[in-house]
Amino acid sequence: MPRFSCIIPVVGNTQGLETTLVSVLQHRPDDCEILAVVNTPYDDPYDLKDEVRFIDAPAGSRYVDCANLGIRASAAPIVHLLAAGLEVAEGWADAALARFADPAVAAVTPLVCDAADPDRLLSAGVGFSRGGRPTIRATIHGTAKADSGSSATGIFPTARAAFYRRAALESLGGEFPVGLGDELCAVDLALGLQYAGYRAALEEESRILSSASAAAALGGKGFGYGLAAERLFWRNLPASGWLAAVALHPWTVAGEVLRSLPRLELFGQMLGRAVAIFSAGSYRTRHQQLRAARAEFAERGSRPNALPPQLRIDRGHPQSRPARPSDVRLRRA
Repeated sequence: MPRFSCIIPVVGNTQGLETTLVSVLQHRPDDCEILAVVNTPYDDPYDLKDEVRFIDAPAGSRYVDCANLGIRASAAPIVHLLAAGLEVAEGWADAALARFADPAVAAVTPLVCDAADPDRLLSAGVGFSRGGRPTIRATIHGTAKADSGSSATGIFPTARAAFYRRAALESLGGEFPVGLGDELCAVDLALGLQYAGYRAALEEESRILSSASAAAALGGKGFGYGLAAERLFWRNLPASGWLAAVALHPWTVAGEVLRSLPRLELFGQMLGRAVAIFSAGSYRTRHQQLRAARAEFAERGSRPNALPPQLRIDRGHPQSRPARPSDVRLRRA
């Protein structure tokens, strides 16, 4: 069994896939499986089928759909989501994997830095306020800035770059929820893991490079974002704290309205929120799932939970590892 599975969802075009594969194949640790889940035709021009498992996703699949398909097809106890177009730095995986020595850690957030200026931090995860506002933990003049105030419920991975413990995922269904968009789905998952009792760790030695223009943004537009954002809030009330969350939520929405003025997308966003509110009764199943995951975590905590042997990190010198044919530039077959 591999130590961890690196899953690369590819949506729309394969332009960034090869950039990502070059860096992953060059810097991957031993016992790593690589899966590229592609929703558009790709003929593997570099003949990497012996090192990369290519999985065809149905045409029109979104990022979250490709990610879930990759999770279901993967075999390792740790899964790593990595968006096509991102590049990994040396040691990015070993640093993150070491965090899972703590059985309470369910997710690890790597740093996403600017490929043109690696000292500039683009993302150190996602914060979520009790009032229901998700925000990217970003930078100002190269300095990391976390969400301020006691209302922040945590810093979580983004769906574009995240490591997860499979056993923790399985306690919440085993994959990302659909219907919340390609970024808010990761916030939903992280809130559920936090409520269950798990922790998310930020690993500064795990570094991933991205173009500044491709950095994820959580600010939404229109009906789809309003629907997903409101669903996210109501699905996770137990994790946010019922009284404080319900009291703060109207102010959070009011702030979004002010920030969105005078764009026309505001009306669609508010309509989406209204539809989600009127569906509040359907969130009962999610709340039951959260309570069950919490009970499972509490019960597991009473039993020995040793680190599986395949997760123990080999700290030997890189020179001691056998050379791989992929540790060079890709050449067309």
